[in-house]
Amino acid sequence: MSFSLPGTDLYYLPRDDLAPERYEEITSPVFAWSRIEDKYVFDDRQRLDFKLINMHERAFNGYNNQPPPHGPREREKLKRMLFSGEVVMLGGYSFSKGSLFYIDERGALICRDRLAFKFDGARDIIREYNRSVTRRDYSKRGGKPRPTALPARQAQISQPATLSVINSKAAGRLLAAGGMYNGNPDGFRQTAEQLGGEAPAGYDQMMSDQAKGLLIAGASIAAGLTMGKLKFPDLNELETLGAKGTYTSRPFDPEQAGGPIEYLTTEGVTITHKGIAIVEKHISRFDPGNEFMVNRLKKIADGKISVEQVDLNFYTHECREYQRYCNLGWETGRPGDNIEAYDLWNNTHTATLEEYRITGDKLYHPDAPLW
Repeated sequence: MSFSLPGTDLYYLPRDDLAPERYEEITSPVFAWSRIEDKYVFDDRQRLDFKLINMHERAFNGYNNQPPPHGPREREKLKRMLFSGEVVMLGGYSFSKGSLFYIDERGALICRDRLAFKFDGARDIIREYNRSVTRRDYSKRGGKPRPTALPARQAQISQPATLSVINSKAAGRLLAAGGMYNGNPDGFRQTAEQLGGEAPAGYDQMMSDQAKGLLIAGASIAAGLTMGKLKFPDLNELETLGAKGTYTSRPFDPEQAGGPIEYLTTEGVTITHKGIAIVEKHISRFDPGNEFMVNRLKKIADGKISVEQVDLNFYTHECREYQRYCNLGWETGRPGDNIEAYDLWNNTHTATLEEYRITGDKLYHPDAPLW
């Protein structure tokens, strides 16, 4: 149990000495905070116990005239510690272990999505894990904690079901992207008209002056122009996916993700210096930590190393995520409020992962440092 926080699922890692095998139960801070908001109230008044945060469980006794919460400072303190990785929440029995952190065969703790936390929080959690390992005797277990029992990976991720008639606005938007990319907007407009339905409206939506301005500014269509032959799915394979964390299990708001979730692929993508410039422009708004992957992209563009799938994942992800930022009015910069900035990133980031049907750990090369 935690000695620093109430309940049995919240832990202050620097002091509570969480067992290494329980790190696989750590949930994302977004999910954890939603649980905390529902379950606890905070109090800024001084208390005489040794708890880290003055908080207690919300009373659910049917009495509606309870005094309002009066702990904004304690609330913000815990929120900051949660999103920085100092405080974590464990998911419990109903939680899928290994969703965010898992222990590999070498006994190392691996984070599937290092950007889920702010201020290098994932790195700090891994550091506390390593300290916890050194405090325990694993001489009878091969000198390391046992690996996480992950569900067996499917040999091949099933593709979305095809539609008998593809004439949605999503189809029209992709045709507009293809028209800009191939320099033949009239031909692609004719295809949209032949499809009928809402395809022409989707095409016109993306070809409006405002939308074209955002795309030409460097969104994923502009990225496609600089990335080489960006493959669009065949029309009979195109489908707009349901906006749920099907592949990532990440909570996010699809209505604030900068556009619908499409079916995208890295097939046929070529990494170029112009495309890398778009990647660098996008990630410059974040904390440092992507230099390793950017350097790999530059070496690939120079022909010094061979491209790997993880490089294509990172490259297309950042370009697509940039489009979503632009669609939401953030071609550069980010909100001044850290929580708003996190929500903006989480919604666009998760939507992009869903589009390419990968998880966050597929964006970084195994040799990338844990920043």
